Amino acid sequence: MTRCGQGHRGALCVAALAMGLCGCASMLRPPREGAPAPSKVGDRELEQRYQSTLARWTRHAEIYDGLDSRAFVAATFHSMSFREARVARTTAFFALPPAESQALLAVERQGHTEALELLLGMSANERRFDDLARPGSMWRLALVSSAGEVLPLSIDRLPRPDPNLTGLYPYLGPFWTAYRVLFPRTFANGAQVLPQQAQTFVVRLASSLGRVELGFELEAPMAGATVWP
Repeated sequence: MTRCGQGHRGALCVAALAMGLCGCASMLRPPREGAPAPSKVGDRELEQRYQSTLARWTRHAEIYDGLDSRAFVAATFHSMSFREARVARTTAFFALPPAESQALLAVERQGHTEALELLLGMSANERRFDDLARPGSMWRLALVSSAGEVLPLSIDRLPRPDPNLTGLYPYLGPFWTAYRVLFPRTFANGAQVLPQQAQTFVVRLASSLGRVELGFELEAPMAGATVWP
């Protein structure tokens, strides 16, 4: 045990002891991840437009076992309107020159023609439940429309969410996993998975733990549109 003298030395000892007690108390709490990184652009109108578009194409759900949560799920469907908003946001974040921004938009347009894409986030209370990208996953993921059901072409687990990713998808917390999911645009017979008369579709995630259905409403296609939505 350290003995403290009187006067100035005593005050220093008291301060040191207080700091030691604070340190011990902090060890009893979970470590902090640090303050969240900035996730807004300076242009208020651009920020509001992005958040509105993100909300329009994002759905959230939970899987419970009684009162206990098993997993939290969120998905953002990459419609062309969302892709355009994402390019605008990325351009603002990185101060991209017009040529780079247009090149990025061209990549988005190409990706939009090739597959139905979404970003799916999951936060499971046990790591073994978070296995969407593994062969033989415990989960079955499907996209269901009035025309039928399709399974993913690919499910890619993304690196742990960093400020760049959470700036685009702010629901991805430090304990979430993000997946890039691609569904086919057509069935084997060539019919459209999302025909232009379709009004809704569902992304279904199911296993023995439970099932969630993330429902999306579709807008009427623009005149002359070749790829939709």
